[in-house]
Amino acid sequence: LGQEVRGWLEAGTGTAGERNRERTRRALAAGVDLPLERLAARFDLDPFERRVVQLLFALATVPACREAFEQRARFSRGGEATIGEVLDLLCPDERARFTHRRYFAAAGRLIQGRLLDRTGGPRRGEDILEAGLSLPGSLIRFILGDENDYQTGPAWVRRERAAVTLEQVVLPEALKTRAWSLVAEHYRAWAAITPQPA
Repeated sequence: LGQEVRGWLEAGTGTAGERNRERTRRALAAGVDLPLERLAARFDLDPFERRVVQLLFALATVPACREAFEQRARFSRGGEATIGEVLDLLCPDERARFTHRRYFAAAGRLIQGRLLDRTGGPRRGEDILEAGLSLPGSLIRFILGDENDYQTGPAWVRRERAAVTLEQVVLPEALKTRAWSLVAEHYRAWAAITPQPA
């Protein structure tokens, strides 16, 4: 990787990391809104999980970082790093790579909290290390403080106000209850970290 990217990765460790954490503490004490800090607090992210989010955020938003990744032989998913690449970059040795795989399991906070999009992997018969990782667009916009609606997604998908109430929907009750609880859970999670209008 390029020197700038390597320096960025090392900024979260050692003396540089402590300086950055101190700057963050001062900014928070001064009342500066740091969306990434809110996100980390809401989902109780540990230092490794925070670095994963930061790395994928840089990959999605910093062209020099993306270019450095694309020059790597294994990086060929068109904007996604693989779990193996993330572990290579953030773990100092094979033992750490092995123990940190658990962060990308289905039960891990990053996946359970829908903070990462994971593509490929065991469902397609691939090694978990070959699964692609990226941040959802909504999370990238949240960290940037961008509250605009860009209508991303397929052209045939659009938002609509329901013409019927949930009680009028014809579905098996168990399925309707599960769907409603998923929507409510997702809404509560994002409402807890999104500033509300004054």
